[in-house]
Amino acid sequence: RVVVKKFMKQSEILLNYLKFNSLYVIKEGEIQVSLNNQVVRVRKKGEYFGNFLPFRENYQIKVLSNYLECLEITNENFIEIFGTNFQSIIHSNIKREAFQNSKILSNLKNIQIQKIISNMSEITYKEADFITIIPDLEDKIFVILEGELISDDSKLIFRRGQIFGEELLVDKSYKPPFSGFKVLKLTIISYLNTNTPPCIILYI
Repeated sequence: RVVVKKFMKQSEILLNYLKFNSLYVIKEGEIQVSLNNQVVRVRKKGEYFGNFLPFRENYQIKVLSNYLECLEITNENFIEIFGTNFQSIIHSNIKREAFQNSKILSNLKNIQIQKIISNMSEITYKEADFITIIPDLEDKIFVILEGELISDDSKLIFRRGQIFGEELLVDKSYKPPFSGFKVLKLTIISYLNTNTPPCIILYI
């Protein structure tokens, strides 16, 4: 059963009020989504928020309209609607959000992002695996779909929804300040080789 949630104007939606495994589709109204107090997008009627926002603890959601009404769709609802294709839909949305949140790639058109996503591959790493930048991730853009990684200098943690490697598109000489990642828990990564033809669309 789909649950209807209602919020009033100018109220801030507390993320701990939302279910982590649910997607919220806006039926009426408009919200502002901020990341670390910086506005990243506005969501309107027919658009969604919630389940695919990475780093939930860093997001703020504010109601802009006089009234907000949204539909709460749980994982169970999704499975009923989309069947076994459910997981691929979630992963596709995580990748789309990652590109839209990227400082370098956020200006891509939807058709460009969709073409990139359709050409990405997936790989799974076990807990305690070590992923080296070279050769494992050399010339690749990757998005974490599940799990958590930490850089070998222990300064950076990468979680679900984060993108890495886009710097290479604008600077081929770019070298990250660490040589690899340690897998903290089972991790699924989606990646695209930046030397393959699909990446040409980035420059359209």
